[in-house]
Amino acid sequence: EAMAPSSLIPSSLRGEETMADYLEQQTLAHPDQAEQYNKLLTLFNRKLWHQLTSCLAEFVSNEANRRGDNFIQLYQQFLAKFEGKLNQLEFAKIANCVALSHEDPQSCCCGSTN
Repeated sequence: EAMAPSSLIPSSLRGEETMADYLEQQTLAHPDQAEQYNKLLTLFNRKLWHQLTSCLAEFVSNEANRRGDNFIQLYQQFLAKFEGKLNQLEFAKIANCVALSHEDPQSCCCGSTN
């Protein structure tokens, strides 16, 4: 039996599948961080925004968790999808840690002010 084309799956579900896939890929790429990535997904799935915010802040504030551009990818593939649900002050702190992963942190968050 043929699988339903992705166009028949609501975009909201495709987004959550993509986020779950991303986190699963990270657990495979970084087995030492698998528990942390799994916790992020569990908190997201349970819509525990306060706990998720705390867990994200703890994860990105620990420099030992940085693996190349994984903080940037975490933001783009996961955090950006629900950032409005997080405490905005805590979100700003998380975004700052992520911005420091960029080669030019000023350009990634401040943009051009011409």
